Amino acid sequence: KPAKPGTYQNDHIPVDQRKDFHDLTDQLMAGLKANKPADLETMMAKEMIADPSRLRLIELISNRLKEGEYSVLDEFYIVHKMTDTGAQKLNVTNKGINNYTYSYEINSPEMYIAFFTPRSIPNQYMVTAEFCKLSYGWKLVKLDLGQYTINGKTAPELFKIAKNRYDNKCLAMATAIAQQAGQCTTPAGTWQYPDVNAIGDFTNKAIEQTKRKYE
Repeated sequence: KPAKPGTYQNDHIPVDQRKDFHDLTDQLMAGLKANKPADLETMMAKEMIADPSRLRLIELISNRLKEGEYSVLDEFYIVHKMTDTGAQKLNVTNKGINNYTYSYEINSPEMYIAFFTPRSIPNQYMVTAEFCKLSYGWKLVKLDLGQYTINGKTAPELFKIAKNRYDNKCLAMATAIAQQAGQCTTPAGTWQYPDVNAIGDFTNKAIEQTKRKYE
């Protein structure tokens, strides 16, 4: 039976359900790494199977998975209330500078969302998987891929470095690092850092001042 309504993150996910989810994601990651869309169709929702763009996405993810061993960064088991409808947000507030929100649409009373990243390389891409408990079982409803770090730093961490370089009059370096931060602001399509707008405003300012100084 599902847990009480609420959002359960990482170690707070009930043990039995977490084991089942990990069995499911192990199967998913193996199929993605092997780039075998047909093997993955048994775990996909009907709507995902009908979307031809999944083939290119699976190929791109497969290429990234060959770069290093991926593991779970964060995972969420969500049991919705009967009154919950429409767009929802996961608010992660225990990561300091790397706090984030993730928006999703309610597709079923129970959902499981996991974010995967590699640990052994500096330029990391994130794989996002959303599962829903549908009338025909737990099925994959969404996959995503986006850049998470450059040189081992997330967007907020790069932004902090860029501001430091700017304060020390290293305009060209500040601009370059701020642009790298911009590349990492959306490792998943609906992922958002609190300072995402500030990163964009700062980058534009740094570019303009760099152009004036180095005509």
